[in-house]
Amino acid sequence: MAHDYLRPELVSATDIPAAMNDPVDVAAKDAGIDPRTITRPHDSLLNYYLLVSMATLLAFPVVFVRLFIRFRTLRYRFDDEGVAMSWGLLFQKEVYLTYRRIQDIHVTRNIVERWMGLAKMPIQTASSAGLPCTS
Repeated sequence: MAHDYLRPELVSATDIPAAMNDPVDVAAKDAGIDPRTITRPHDSLLNYYLLVSMATLLAFPVVFVRLFIRFRTLRYRFDDEGVAMSWGLLFQKEVYLTYRRIQDIHVTRNIVERWMGLAKMPIQTASSAGLPCTS
């Protein structure tokens, strides 16, 4: 999908360099929100984790505790340089990607995720197979 700043009939030539240098502002204009304000996953992710845990039947307590800890510790940060994601209680993992390294983003959603307004977004970079992000 082409961004509006790449279509010459929508912007002047002087706006193109500014739009290309600040991808967070372009994304904010496209979505109508400020991504810098998103730091925590939506509460519907916890509901999804509960449904996934219930589907495991006997393993429910173990699976739910693990997913609950991930939900409570999951943090996002969008800034001018890139995006960061961290999670974990005993062993905290943090991933930081600059916008320059991001090559491809695939959004996949099953029927339950669509119903709950969630999606899986593996972000492809030059040096990795993908960073799994759930929003």
